[in-house]
Amino acid sequence: MHVKKILVFSFFGLLFVTASSFKVPGRSSPGLSPYSENASDTLYKPIKKQALLFYIQLSENHNIIVYDINYNSDKTFNAHEPVHTYWVRYSDKGQYQELSYFQKHLVYGLDLEVIDKEKQTCVLKFVSYKKKKIYLSKSDKDSKHYAFMD
Repeated sequence: MHVKKILVFSFFGLLFVTASSFKVPGRSSPGLSPYSENASDTLYKPIKKQALLFYIQLSENHNIIVYDINYNSDKTFNAHEPVHTYWVRYSDKGQYQELSYFQKHLVYGLDLEVIDKEKQTCVLKFVSYKKKKIYLSKSDKDSKHYAFMD
């Protein structure tokens, strides 16, 4: 039990340090985003694209962590790394940045379990919170992959 508490506190400490290191210079409160779809929206969003599964908006600043499907050349998902995870750092003019080793393996990364290789279905779990399952499945309608949560 003691080890579990240490791991939980370590996770939240790392999350706080990671999130607080990306402050928007000269801005004390969230303002309108130049990347928003309309003027009433104050959240930054990634560019819409076919590979986008979901993203996480940080509350401390406007940086986001994006989760894209990682396709092979034949439009099947890459079984070794089905999801590509990276930062969009709006505090640095919207630059893309790969996650650091610690961010990927302790906080924002995903563990993978293939359920059905033929149907290209798998279960993803955050490395920092294994109780929440994300199901990655290919749609029969449009042959695109979608992320589902219960």
